This record gives sequence, C-alpha cells and structure tokens, in this order.
Amino acid sequence: ESGFGREGGREGMFEYLAAKLPVGPIVKPAAAGSAQPVEQADGTAIDRTAKLFIGGKQVRPDGNYSLAVATAKGKLAGEVGLGNRKDIRDAVAAARACKAWPEATAYNRSQVLYYFAENLSGRADEFATRLIQLT
Repeated sequence: ESGFGREGGREGMFEYLAAKLPVGPIVKPAAAGSAQPVEQADGTAIDRTAKLFIGGKQVRPDGNYSLAVATAKGKLAGEVGLGNRKDIRDAVAAARACKAWPEATAYNRSQVLYYFAENLSGRADEFATRLIQLT
C-alpha cells in the first residue's frame, strides 16, 4: 500500500486478484515425471531447462524456471520457459536492435514469411493433433 512498488510482481498480484476459474485437478510438474534431470552415462546430469529464443539465440530464462503445460486429461504435454521482466526487456531490446528486417525490401520480407508458412503448413497435422490434446 506504500506506492513504492514493494508489492509488485506475481506475489503482489495474488494479494489483490482472485481468479474465478472452475476448480479442477492441479497438475504438478514433479508428478508428471519429466522434471528430473536426465543422467548421462558418465553420471553427470543434463540441464533440461526450457529455453527462450531471444536475439537469434536460445537462452535460459533469467529465473531458471520452466512452466509445465498439461493436456486436457492432466498429463504433461511439455514445458515452456517461464520468462520474467528481464527476459521481456531483453527480447524487446533485441527486436529493436535488429536493423536488417525493417531495412529489407517488402519482397524479401514476404519471402521470409512465405518460407515460414511453408514449413508450418508441412506440420499442420502435428499442430492439429497437439491442439486437440491440449483442449
């Protein structure tokens, strides 16, 4: 209540907001089974933290947290990187620093978008199956 931003963030938001959602089973990432690190043959663990794509690189979220995504049946569908303010700031800064895209001709930009569209349309069945699982 001080006005100095000491109650910000997710914790402060939960103090004032209550979601009116239907109550259902809560899926915890640890219960889903894939939250454990994978052991290599030499005994060292591989860090499987879900990454973000910022500035042409895959980077770990600043907080090193992942968010589990559950299917409609409550099973683990996958994990996504849980970004915070710093990650968003870095992504916006990287987008603003990219000079090649706005300086490219409209034709070149359209070719890049068509390339993405062709690759995505080739995986349309995979995306449809995933959406059916999630809803």
